Amino acid sequence: MTLYEGSFGGALTYRPFTDPPAFDLRGEANAVSVGKMLKENLDLEDVLTGSFTGNVSGRGTGVDYDSIVRSLDGGGSFSVDSGRVGGLDVLGSLSQVTGIFGEQTLSSLSQQLGDEGTEFSRATGNIDFRDAKMQLRNLAIEAPAFAMNGDGAVNLLDEQLQGDLEIVFSEAVSNSMKQEGSQAGAVFWDPDTARVQFPFTLSGPYTSPSAMVDWKGTLEKVAKRTVERELEGFLAEQLGGSSSSEQDKAASAQGPVSSQTGPGGLAAEITRTKWGGSFLFKDLRIFGVVRGEAIDHASLEVTDAAGAVLMSVGRMGHVESYLAKAADRAALQEINWKEEVDGKKTSMAQMPITITVRVVNTAGDTAEIVHQVN
Repeated sequence: MTLYEGSFGGALTYRPFTDPPAFDLRGEANAVSVGKMLKENLDLEDVLTGSFTGNVSGRGTGVDYDSIVRSLDGGGSFSVDSGRVGGLDVLGSLSQVTGIFGEQTLSSLSQQLGDEGTEFSRATGNIDFRDAKMQLRNLAIEAPAFAMNGDGAVNLLDEQLQGDLEIVFSEAVSNSMKQEGSQAGAVFWDPDTARVQFPFTLSGPYTSPSAMVDWKGTLEKVAKRTVERELEGFLAEQLGGSSSSEQDKAASAQGPVSSQTGPGGLAAEITRTKWGGSFLFKDLRIFGVVRGEAIDHASLEVTDAAGAVLMSVGRMGHVESYLAKAADRAALQEINWKEEVDGKKTSMAQMPITITVRVVNTAGDTAEIVHQVN
């Protein structure tokens, strides 16, 4: 069927003569106007706008809203493009702490995180329905000035939201915070990524939740990170080798590395590598993008200097998830991905580590990038 400027296809099985009545539902939606759907069905205006694509399946019982919500068991995945979360005034809530952002940064952010809501270019995530709650997992929201990620839950009975999230500001915004001497630039600056990474919680009615910062917990994490870095340096000096912090900087300093562009704009890119985890077992985190028309899949292999395979992924999960939700898989796509090599593997590896990413289209054409990390 057509549905609010988009389409919906699926199946509903309803068994009215069981006690209580039961149902099963599965379906997929493409390019549905979220704002219109919420307004006409739930009388909710300016809560969320954008173009929704996703899938859901589940089962439940009952004859009224409360009983159906309490019994609902299922889930799915979604993406929303070019939208706005109304009532979510992250900037307003957080900027009540004097000097947290700085005046210049406040001005540049006000249009995206202002009192009329938070605008974004794309939001993705997974949904689970259970125990009268809608669990939001792997939530990722992208905007020009920031990225937001985390997990949360909405109680569908009392309409309360609770979430733990993190904003990673763009390079320009992060540098602005640091140059202004703001609290965010001083406390939340991550030297590995050269970004301000800002953790916060959301709680309250989902139409107007409040954002809060756990300053005590955050400062404890900063202190722990500082101690770990000093200990790494001490151990490296005693052992006569380079510290993991130096490895971090070397790996994180690598700029975008692109493959040769193939047919249909087919290309792979490693945008960033980062060492994380504990100071003894450093995980290698790899971030990148694949581009092209009619992408079939992307693969990744990580090996050390001795040829040992540290990680091999035949079909990268982030790419598969994106393509499964794409309205037109033949169209030109740009897909962000990330993978992580376990620190127990990298701790035994011989440097340098070689990362190979290959993207393949439906015609069998390939594009490949090979990159080394010391």
